[in-house]
Amino acid sequence: MLSKNRAAQSCFRFASQLLATRGQKASTTKLPITLLEDVEHLGLQGQQLVVSHGYARNFLYPRQLAAPLPTKPRDRHQKVSQENKPEGSAAASEDLQAILSVLTSQPVVMKCSIDADGLLSDQVSSEAISAAIRQQLKIDLAPQLISIPEPFTELGQRHAMLQMTLPDGSRPMLQIHLTEP
Repeated sequence: MLSKNRAAQSCFRFASQLLATRGQKASTTKLPITLLEDVEHLGLQGQQLVVSHGYARNFLYPRQLAAPLPTKPRDRHQKVSQENKPEGSAAASEDLQAILSVLTSQPVVMKCSIDADGLLSDQVSSEAISAAIRQQLKIDLAPQLISIPEPFTELGQRHAMLQMTLPDGSRPMLQIHLTEP
């Protein structure tokens, strides 16, 4: 019986995370972004632009060329007043903010061996990143919450998005440093 309850809780948690990841359907076709790297015919690193949702979702985000800018919540997403909140939700929200602050402010350093071609001998996946976060930051983060377009194959600084949307509409970004041992 206990295992069925845990399975049900896991399914509910996964469904909630999936809904948070996908979010509501866009009411506009444009999305404010900031460029993480120079993009030919678009802009320079650090520049803030407005692009279509599809271009950001299908091209810029998977290649880690851009990150979404925080947006103001819409009227239908207004924060719930304090009297309607369940007890403990304020503390849970503060805990989540503290965890996200640690995750986004401290880079995760991963030591990887390279082969003769200068590529990583083992690809770095979301599972490996989750294990490194658990070891270095003492935060247990499910690999499904870490979004990388494809496994990393080269040394250097990389970014990975967390599969969640914050109340301000932004998505948290992890900094990952791949170095030689």
